[in-house]
Amino acid sequence: MPAFTRHPLSFVTQALALEELAPGRFDLGIGSAHARTMVDVYHVDFDRPLRRLIEYLRIVQPVLKTGSVHFEGEFYRADASFANAPGTPVPIAALRAPAFRVAGRLADGAMNWNCPPTYI
Repeated sequence: MPAFTRHPLSFVTQALALEELAPGRFDLGIGSAHARTMVDVYHVDFDRPLRRLIEYLRIVQPVLKTGSVHFEGEFYRADASFANAPGTPVPIAALRAPAFRVAGRLADGAMNWNCPPTYI
């Protein structure tokens, strides 16, 4: 899912609904997408996409793991509690070394797309 097309809490409510429909079978992955898509199609500000993704993770991860979040960052703010925390893993899309480092530090893994094995 491209992260920046909706607020992280809106994203979480969608993930929670899907998790209810397929408990333990829902696979979630988020990423920043591409500047061309985000700017040209969605008209979303695309400056510092990795920093935005980090803040996104700092909201999505705690909600899905513990059911609540209290966060105030440069791009996003969130203060919410949900009745259940399904523990859904949250891997991120990664194409370059900085994103892989973020995945190792903050996410539940990395997903690459359209990369030759020698690149990885």
